[in-house]
Amino acid sequence: MNKATRVLYMTHLAIGDFVYQGPHLQALQRTYPNIQLDIWIDDLRTQSKSWHKGRNTTLCQWLEDQPFIQHIYPIAEDVSQRQELIRQAQARDYDIIFFIASQRSVLFAKVARTISSSAKIVGTQSASRQNPIQKWWQFRGIDGFLKEKDIPANCQEHISDLYGFRFQTLVGVRSDTAALQISPPDIWRQRSKALLNAHAPEASTRWLLVTPLSTSTKRDLSWPKTLRLLNALHQFDPHLSFVLNLPPDQFQAIQARLQAEFPAPTITVLPFTAREHFYQLPAMLSCVEYVVTVETAIMHLAASVGTRQTALVRDSAKHWHPLGDSQIIECRGNVDSVDISDLAKQVAVHLR
Repeated sequence: MNKATRVLYMTHLAIGDFVYQGPHLQALQRTYPNIQLDIWIDDLRTQSKSWHKGRNTTLCQWLEDQPFIQHIYPIAEDVSQRQELIRQAQARDYDIIFFIASQRSVLFAKVARTISSSAKIVGTQSASRQNPIQKWWQFRGIDGFLKEKDIPANCQEHISDLYGFRFQTLVGVRSDTAALQISPPDIWRQRSKALLNAHAPEASTRWLLVTPLSTSTKRDLSWPKTLRLLNALHQFDPHLSFVLNLPPDQFQAIQARLQAEFPAPTITVLPFTAREHFYQLPAMLSCVEYVVTVETAIMHLAASVGTRQTALVRDSAKHWHPLGDSQIIECRGNVDSVDISDLAKQVAVHLR
């Protein structure tokens, strides 16, 4: 690493991942100030997902604001764009390529070596079922790898520990800081405050942000339970008003449904989505008093801006629980298994 000048980091990145990977990338740049660190976030899927476009935009906006990252390869829309990204990467003549891939690690190994036949390449080998011959063939072409199945159990209790172990093993650097702290620019905080002030029904209004949806139905709170939660929390404290945080692609449909079906018009519910810029979201999170969210990036961003929260996390994913002043509600199986009456009571106690 001391002699390297161009380094490429590859991973299937989401916003929550970067909260915990960012400190280690910062530490890598500080330890080796001579390197130019680029990042590849294309997840190498054969079929794009409906949420790819939105993630691409917001994630790239955040990454572009990080001084330790020089160049970003976004999520490819199709095979032809991916091939163009590979050609661009080949032209940058990397000295070192390293990747962290808990999924499709064989493809990451293959693409990394396609990008450079001379770079030193190391990465993770996922424990998921893959063709053993294909796995052997692709990983024989790189210089070293960490088998995910060999990671010690004590390094997997929280995702921040897991990323720390991966970075330490692959590039010999890890940060003492577990997660990135986010300070949204004043312009976005001012806009969020103005929006809340414009919709506050009274001066004593307490704003609580609720995120019921994710990118997977296993982590979603159903619409009937979302409405019941809003009503139950308002009964605990009539001064509560709610920001209903929604994905951009579902905003209009749910906004219309909210207007048609919400049974208590005396409760103020403000539908919200971050359309303009990534920082809209952490700015809003920093301006509300409290957050209730399902298992999605929102819980990590809320912790990063220092807002108290209750997070609904599946028991199978408890290593992803947010840090900071966070009350964790473990849900058996799907998030929607949560009991709304119990949830509302626990939120009310933590909110006081």
